[in-house]
Amino acid sequence: MKIYEKEFNSNEIEGELKLFKKPTKYEGSGYPYNDLEHRQFEILIYLIYEEEIKTGKYKGEYDKAHLMQAVGERGRDVLLTYKGNYRGVIQCKNQKDRLDKSEISREIIKFVLYYLKDQDLITDLNRFSYYLIAPKGFTEPGLQLLIKFNQKIIEEENLKKWTEKVIEKFNSLNDLKYEEIQEDLIDVLQKLKVDYKTESDIDNKLAVCKNVISQIFSVQKVINEEHFKRLQREKPEPIDLTPRPDDERIPILEGLIKNFTIQYYKEEYPSSINRIIYQLLDIINRYRPGYLEKFAPNHSVDHQKIISNYFSNRYGKNLFPRIFKERINNEEITPEEVHKRDIVTHAGDLAYVVYEIYKEDFKKENLLIDYARQKYENIIVAKHDFYQKKYWPNIFQENLNILEDNGIIKTTGPYTGSNCLEKYEICCKLERLKDYIKKYSLENLLITL
Repeated sequence: MKIYEKEFNSNEIEGELKLFKKPTKYEGSGYPYNDLEHRQFEILIYLIYEEEIKTGKYKGEYDKAHLMQAVGERGRDVLLTYKGNYRGVIQCKNQKDRLDKSEISREIIKFVLYYLKDQDLITDLNRFSYYLIAPKGFTEPGLQLLIKFNQKIIEEENLKKWTEKVIEKFNSLNDLKYEEIQEDLIDVLQKLKVDYKTESDIDNKLAVCKNVISQIFSVQKVINEEHFKRLQREKPEPIDLTPRPDDERIPILEGLIKNFTIQYYKEEYPSSINRIIYQLLDIINRYRPGYLEKFAPNHSVDHQKIISNYFSNRYGKNLFPRIFKERINNEEITPEEVHKRDIVTHAGDLAYVVYEIYKEDFKKENLLIDYARQKYENIIVAKHDFYQKKYWPNIFQENLNILEDNGIIKTTGPYTGSNCLEKYEICCKLERLKDYIKKYSLENLLITL
């Protein structure tokens, strides 16, 4: 069965865009995503992913993005394929408010129900990702659901009610009965890989896909006088951001390279892991020129050199890839914990979280500390598994203290756990917060991975 009825070519997409007014993006201000019509936003996301695919970012994962028609898409705005196989789907929700747990769940359930009716929608469930893209982000309960979706959706007491509401809303699903599909529904929800993107993620993508910007937005380099004066008031004190060979983050990145190398051989050479290893090498190369030339000459990872450099001394000489793989299979070589990194890099990641939350239009005096903790925990535990296998609550308090000592945030009291109602406010120049992130945040280095 053909999943999408029509492939939109560049001329047709250009023709569609002419139907909409381009919102103005002023220099020094954010992208006005909420000023886009829903179809404009879908096209923006399609153009971004198609451009990223062309750059090789998703080599071995996706080789084509497909823009769906504006109606009847069955929970799919953009399809991601690889060699004709359906590997991913993107659902765009460009709403004025943050998505709550109910909205998120019903959106994903809708797609799963259509999949139960037509299993051509997914070629291989084990190699498929569902992306939910919402510039305004998600409420706290919604974010908690997304962070541990496969577990929490099954535990959700409203699963039956939400499913029945979706079935009732769409005529093409009216023939389904919850009791009859419950087992299959839960099975898919437990396996479906769910990812999410918000405003900051789109910003980061546009920083790379610059040619997409002018297709969607009218960019004005002249800013209004009031905005200019505000920027002048917030001009930060200069901070030296010159890369240093002894940067605190380098040992952590090297630890990630070692662990992903182990994973590369353990999982029988997947290209996606090889791409991550190359990107990690490329990041270190910014701080230690010649690093990429040594370990990835001609843009190809030299695993023998990595193994010889990082493993041979510990496990004996002549540790060739074949022997290396045998020792991995025999569990003589196992991933190392790399979470014992300098506390300032932990604080840098918390600064990154604070800035991202600030950009989500929270009133700075109303942001609960615990919401920041949840997003921070997602970064160091869920998003990058090798950072840390166990979350230490005291690290969070230490990081709050560091940011407060540096004049970046101000809290109304100590963090007291998951029910903490304390607030914080950004009481310094916002640019100083950004500079701290650039200097110390490991997450800021890895946003392209």
